[in-house]
Amino acid sequence: MYFYDGIFIGSTNSELTQKVKTLQQMGLDIEDWGNLSENVGVNIKHFKDGSYEFKQQALIEAIVDDVGIWHPHSRSNILP
Repeated sequence: MYFYDGIFIGSTNSELTQKVKTLQQMGLDIEDWGNLSENVGVNIKHFKDGSYEFKQQALIEAIVDDVGIWHPHSRSNILP
């Protein structure tokens, strides 16, 4: 089985660090890239109702430019 990206969410950094170490001890090749908010282009908003919003506008724009689908009349669609 292969996963390129995975996100772990926990109460504390030490809890997350321990979970990553446990997976590594099980033989999984896993890397901890740190806090999501520290990764380039990822914006995280936490709402009072407990939900989160993740945005990667820079990545989206780079993909649109690379694929060549940028159009002056295009617009974003919000997905659940």
